[in-house]
Amino acid sequence: MIHPTAIVQETAYLHPSATLWAYVVVDAGANIGADVVIGTHTFVGKRAKIGDGTRIMGLCYIPTEIQIGRDVFIGPLTSFTGDKYPQVNKPGHRENPVIIEDGVNVGSNVVVLPGVRLGAGCCVGAGSVVTHDVPPKATVVGNPARVR
Repeated sequence: MIHPTAIVQETAYLHPSATLWAYVVVDAGANIGADVVIGTHTFVGKRAKIGDGTRIMGLCYIPTEIQIGRDVFIGPLTSFTGDKYPQVNKPGHRENPVIIEDGVNVGSNVVVLPGVRLGAGCCVGAGSVVTHDVPPKATVVGNPARVR
């Protein structure tokens, strides 16, 4: 199901079982897997990859080239970033994408900085700011997020 207000660029791939709610934007070259649900007012950047069974709640920012595994939950108001030093018209700009492994759970209102890897099965507490890689199956909370 694709809500009529969703915008999907022509070169993006959506599995037929994917669901996009109101005002979702999916940029060029994105690849969205089977049974993925993306909540309202969420942006998915160029060449983003979202694995099967993933749920992304509303008001999230999913940047260019991010890799999201299977069966991931991303809470509302969560932002992932791909550029540590953003600026307008940056010559030679290259993303430093976030990698999210399978089975990760991310609480609401989380910020994840560029180049961070969230290990398989880890959990990120609500409101956390993740500045470094998170080991598989670890729980992290706080600003900066630390293993609990």
